[in-house]
Formats: sequence, C-alpha cells, structure tokens
Amino acid sequence: MGIRARFEALELTHTSLEEKIESEMARPRPDDALLRRLKRRKLLIKDELEAIRLLIAAIGAEERSEGRVRRNSRTAREHALAATRTAPAAALAP
Repeated sequence: MGIRARFEALELTHTSLEEKIESEMARPRPDDALLRRLKRRKLLIKDELEAIRLLIAAIGAEERSEGRVRRNSRTAREHALAATRTAPAAALAP
C-alpha cells in the first residue's frame, strides 16, 4: 500500500472511530471501557496520520532541495519514517 493510500485509509478509520465514539456517548449509559479503547485507537491513528503528514512534507522538501548538500547525516525523510514506526501495528488492530 502506498503512503497516500495508507493516509486515506487511516483518515477513513479515524472518522469511523469518531462516529462510533459519538454514538456510544449518546447512549444513556455509555460503556466506559469501550470508549477508552475507541479513543485510544483514534489517538494512535491521529499520531500516525501526523507522522505521515511529516513524511510527505519531508519528501517534498527533499525533492525541492535535490542536489543540495545536506548538513545532517540523517535526512528529514529518515526522521519522518522513524516517527511512523512509533505506533505499534497491533495497537491499531480492531
């Protein structure tokens, strides 16, 4: 799956979780444990979305500066990729 496709899939999942949270909160007696799980998943997805946004921005900046000498040994792309690895995949599973 390409990075943009992953981003779009995560956005859909984030929206779906938001709707589930709102629906559960509208109930007379919401399930607190379920709400905690949904909110945790939503936050993890939000973090991954932000990491992908940074990655896309880094790739764009890197492409614009192609041919220039980089001052750091680690590129912006490598920093952003490392950030996307912080959210464990198992935590995102339903």
